[in-house]
Formats: sequence, structure tokens, C-alpha cells
Amino acid sequence: MALTGWTRARSTLAELTDLTEVALDLHGRTLATSLGTSPPESAGPLTPDEGRAITRQTRKGR
Repeated sequence: MALTGWTRARSTLAELTDLTEVALDLHGRTLATSLGTSPPESAGPLTPDEGRAITRQTRKGR
């Protein structure tokens, strides 16, 4: 029973990770603009610097 629970939890966590990544891919630019790490007129995928800025601002336990 423990093995089944561990397997299901691992599968569910992998799905959650995929959904989170997709949400950021779709709405990352909006998030960066809302947090002020990206100018409103910018477009396209986030740059690594913008991603690091978002992480710095949203990380818990700073």
C-alpha cells in the first residue's frame, strides 16, 4: 500500500509540475509585467534575467 501511495503521489506531483510550467509559459509575460520586472511593451518569451527577477520576488522565506 505504501508503494502504491508513493507512486501515485510522484505521478501527481509530476502532473502538477507540468501544469505549472505550462501556466508560466502562457502567462509569464503578464506576470513579469505585473511584478514590474518587464516593461509593458515587451513581448515574446521571458529572458533568463526576467525569470531570475520573478524568482527573487516570489520566493518565500527571503
